[in-house]
Formats: sequence, structure tokens, C-alpha cells
Amino acid sequence: MRLFQQPVKHRYRFVLLQACNTADGKLDHAFGIKGPGQYFIPDYQKSGLRPAAFMGNHGTSAFAKGGVEVINGVP
Repeated sequence: MRLFQQPVKHRYRFVLLQACNTADGKLDHAFGIKGPGQYFIPDYQKSGLRPAAFMGNHGTSAFAKGGVEVINGVP
């Protein structure tokens, strides 16, 4: 007797990576999210998958440059 009748469709529902260059390339694929793209509810209903989102940063951020960063007058 098989435990699962169908293959398990597991992927992360939401991924947020706050680091440099995390939105560049195909890092989203490592979490089972194929982007970039916008899909509508009927697309998910046909595939049986639940919606998912991946967020990352393009390029480098001010915090990656080192040293003290002043934001709104606060070092």
C-alpha cells in the first residue's frame, strides 16, 4: 500500500531573503518557486499548486558597504 497516491507537491509559500543579489539569478528555483512572473488564480486551480512568492534584493545595499550608516539622523 502506498502512503501517498500522488507525488507530494511541496514548495515554500513565501521566501524573503534580505541580502545582496538575492533577486539576481535563479535562487527562487531552489525554493520551488519559478519566477519572475505573475499568475492568476485559475492557473493555480488548474495546476493544483497554491500561490507562492519570492522576494530578494537586486544588486548591493548601502548596508553591505561597511562602516556606520546614518538613517534619519540615527547612526
